Amino acid sequence: MVNSYSIPSQAEIAEFIERNTGLHYAEDKFDELERGLTIVSKELGFDSYYSFLLSIDLNSPSRDLINNITKQLTIGETYFFREPASFNALANVVLPELVEKKGEDKRLRIWSAACCTGEEVYSIAITVLNFFGSAANDWRIEILASDVNPAFIAAAQKGEYSAWSFRNTTSPSEHEKWMTRFKDIIRIKGVLKKYIRFETINLKTDDFPSIMNGTNNLDIIFCRNVFIYFNDELRAKIIRNFYNCLNEDGSLFLGLTELPYQSDPRLRQRVFKNGIFFTKGTERRKDTPKKPLVREVKKPAAPAPQPPRLRIEPAPGHTERKTESQYSLISELYNNGDYSGVIENFRALGSKPLLEKSDAGYRHVRLLYINALVNSGSPDAAARECERIIEVDKLDHISYFVYSKILFEQGYSEKAFEMLQKSLFINPEFIASYFLMYVVNKKLNRMSEAEKYRTLTKKMLDGKSPDSPVEGLDGMSVMDIYFILDVK
Repeated sequence: MVNSYSIPSQAEIAEFIERNTGLHYAEDKFDELERGLTIVSKELGFDSYYSFLLSIDLNSPSRDLINNITKQLTIGETYFFREPASFNALANVVLPELVEKKGEDKRLRIWSAACCTGEEVYSIAITVLNFFGSAANDWRIEILASDVNPAFIAAAQKGEYSAWSFRNTTSPSEHEKWMTRFKDIIRIKGVLKKYIRFETINLKTDDFPSIMNGTNNLDIIFCRNVFIYFNDELRAKIIRNFYNCLNEDGSLFLGLTELPYQSDPRLRQRVFKNGIFFTKGTERRKDTPKKPLVREVKKPAAPAPQPPRLRIEPAPGHTERKTESQYSLISELYNNGDYSGVIENFRALGSKPLLEKSDAGYRHVRLLYINALVNSGSPDAAARECERIIEVDKLDHISYFVYSKILFEQGYSEKAFEMLQKSLFINPEFIASYFLMYVVNKKLNRMSEAEKYRTLTKKMLDGKSPDSPVEGLDGMSVMDIYFILDVK
């Protein structure tokens, strides 16, 4: 007989689901939640829904359980070129403006967040490549497609669809150069897939912007028809994070039903033939000359919704207590996503070469400063800072590791590999270097080496608390790393 007093309440289950997946269920949706979890319980072989509830560890759930729940509770029904006004705005406004602004900086970075089974991201890729035509060969086009549901990511990577997925287009044949047909199956060609990288990213729990998952220095973000799952607080947090992910003049596309959720004043609303999107930065003047994109730190057009920034004036002879307060301020600014504030206040500290080896607080905020440079669109300045630190201290394994992350994100995989080798030589116990070695070797198509470092990373993680953060990986937890190693 089931002890009813041990069964979590519906409210407790709903809170558990939201905490681990971000999916929000109000009280009037509890019946819908129960139906979904009942299916999960049957798939996992439980005799009843209640025996399934009794088995759940609300504090430390397994990765497999969260994956199974996410797979069942998220909706996978979508189609190519859904809400076509967004793609019209992308082709006719956003891309032409970016080309003009970037000049000789021919790099385009796009994120399809919550890409579902791939229809959206392939629609984005088709729009982009049709816009550029043969000039696409002159550009470095990088498209990240992510979803919380690993089953959706697997389907998207496979890239096989029925004609029903093209119900919003005149005919699938109008995009035939990107696809092939086999009986009733329409398959995406490799020539389109090569521009897209798929990742499992949880908008509730994962960090972004982050070099580690490629969500920094973005030009365009699509996040449509996913906010229906979230509460208001999480929606606002995600919008703030999207803002920090975007380069100046970058654009955010939301679904039509989600437009009311965008209230960040730093993102200005724009309209093109019924297509509504949001752009980071002030309105451009018509007489703005064409010129190459200059990578520099820019203050946002409107003040960020956070406490007023304090300015630390450099002065000799600061007390230890004063210095600690400076470090705390820089950490707070970084956590709030105020990267220009981090840069300004770190530089106000002045050069402290004598502290670089001995002062752990200074080393920590220096790392935040480097990350802030990257997230503000100045990876070259961040790389130079790493080189300067390495010149001072050739045994600083963290600097080699951070430098390797920057190089990898910039596309210099071989050089990143060299820096990681040095980091591991200095500190063979640094888990993050093993994990990035796995990622870099996989990128270089050295699959045997990638598998070796995958195994070594899992061995290093063995016995550690699933929720504990892994140093150097932008807040990613042990569970996050296991998840990536298991699903890739």
